[in-house]
Amino acid sequence: MKATIRTAYRLETELGDGSPEAMFARETVGYLNLARGRPGYARGPLAMLKRRSENALGGGHPQTLSAWRTLALVAVGEGDARAAAEELRVVVSASRLALGPDHPETLETERALAFSLAASGNLDEAREIYARIVESRSAAEGPGHPEALAAGYSLADVMAAQGDLRAARDTHGHVAEMRAAVLGPDHRLTMNSVSALAKVMHSMGDLEGTRDLYVQMVGSFERTEGPDGPLALACRLNLARLEMELGNLAAARDALGPALPSYERVRGPDDPETLDVLSLLASVTEDLGRYAEALPLRERELAGRSRDQGPDSREALSAANNLGYDLYSWASSPRPGRRSPERSRPSRGRGDETTRSPSARLPTSPRSWTIWETRPPRWICTRACSKSA
Repeated sequence: MKATIRTAYRLETELGDGSPEAMFARETVGYLNLARGRPGYARGPLAMLKRRSENALGGGHPQTLSAWRTLALVAVGEGDARAAAEELRVVVSASRLALGPDHPETLETERALAFSLAASGNLDEAREIYARIVESRSAAEGPGHPEALAAGYSLADVMAAQGDLRAARDTHGHVAEMRAAVLGPDHRLTMNSVSALAKVMHSMGDLEGTRDLYVQMVGSFERTEGPDGPLALACRLNLARLEMELGNLAAARDALGPALPSYERVRGPDDPETLDVLSLLASVTEDLGRYAEALPLRERELAGRSRDQGPDSREALSAANNLGYDLYSWASSPRPGRRSPERSRPSRGRGDETTRSPSARLPTSPRSWTIWETRPPRWICTRACSKSA
C-alpha cells in the first residue's frame, strides 16, 4: 500500500498530475483503501482524481468514468448503499451516452450498480442487471471471459440471497466448470466458485454432494499451498464437521488427525484455533466410544486452555468438564470382572454449558484411573460449579 502511494506521488511529480499513468496510480490508491475497509481515506484521493481527469481528459473519457464509479462505491463502504446506487445510475447513463451500452467500461459500471443494489436489498433489479451483463459479455467476448464469469458468480450469489437455491446451484456450477476449463482446476477463482457451490448445496441439504466438493477443495489447496496452508486446514476442518453431520465419525476422525499437527506447527499448541481442533478431535474420538484415546487429548486441551486463557476461564472449565466426563465414561465402560457404577454419569460440557474446575488434579495414568470404577468424580463437578457460578 505504501509503495503504491509512493509510486503515485512519483508519477505525479515526473509526468504531471494529469498524466494517465499518475491518474491510474491515484485511482489504485483510492481503490485499495476502499477494499481495505477505509472509505474515509479513499474519498479524498478519488474526488481529486475525478476533478483532474475531467479537466485533463473530459467527462466522457473512460478514465474519468472509472474514477467516478469508484468514488460512488465509497458510499457502500460508508454504509449508504442506496446513495451509491443512485449515484451509479447517473454514471451508467453518462457512460452509455459517451461510450455505448456494450462498452466494457459501461458494463463494469453496471456491475457496480448491481452490487450496490444488492447491498441495499434491491435483489430483483440486481439480478436483472447481472443477467444482462452475463449475456452481453458472453456474446461479445465469449462465455469463458473472466468478466462474464465474475458477473455470473455475482448473479448466483443474488439468486441464493433470494432463496432460489436451484438456480444458484446451477449458475455456480456452470461458473466453476468454466473457470476450471479456462483458468485451471486449482486456480484461486475456480476454488472460490467451488466453495460457493458447496455452500449452496449444503443449504439445499445435499450433504453427499457437499462432501465431494470439500474433498476436491482439500486436495486443491494442499497442492497449491501445502498441507499446512490456511485454506487447506480450513477446508479439512469443514470436511470433518460435515462428516460428523453425516454421522461418519471414523471419517471425521481421519480428516482431523492430519489437521491437528499442522495447526500445532503453524499456530502453536496453545492457540485457540489449535485447541478447538483438539477439542473436536477428542469429541469425535469419545463419540466413537474410544475413551482411553480421548483422555490424553482432553488433558492436552485442558493444559492448553489453562495456559492460554487462565485456569479459571470459561474455556478451561469446559475442558475440565469434558475431561471428567471422559474419565468417568472410561472407568464405567464394561470390562470383564468389574461391576458398573450405580451412580448416574455426569453430563459432558459443551461450550457454554456448566463446566468443571481445571485446578483439580486429575489422574494421568491408566492405573490410577481404576479408583473411579465404582465412584464418579463428583468432586470435580462440584468445584467446577462453584467456579462458574
